[in-house]
Amino acid sequence: MECCTEELIAMQLSYVKKLAEDLAGESVNEVILTVPPYFLQFERASVADAIEIAGLKTLALVNDGTAVAVNYAMTRTFSTTPEYHVIYDAGA
Repeated sequence: MECCTEELIAMQLSYVKKLAEDLAGESVNEVILTVPPYFLQFERASVADAIEIAGLKTLALVNDGTAVAVNYAMTRTFSTTPEYHVIYDAGA
C-alpha cells in the first residue's frame, strides 16, 4: 500500500480527531494547527490538504511560536503594571 505524505498526516489527524471527540463528548469539525515557522507555502498547503482529507475544516495554520505566545497570554492574569515578555525559539 502506497500513501502520499498528505494521506499519512490525514490518518494521524483522524486519530487525533477521534481522541478529541471522545474526550469532549461532541463532534470536532474545525481545527487550528501549528506548523514550524520555516514551512513554505507549499508545505502549508500540504498540511491544509491533509486536514481536508481527514474530514476537518482548517480555520488557521499558526506558527508554533505564535501559538506558545497566545497560550501564555490566555492562561495567566496580567497586572496593570506594564510588563515585557519575550518568546525565544531556541530550535529543536
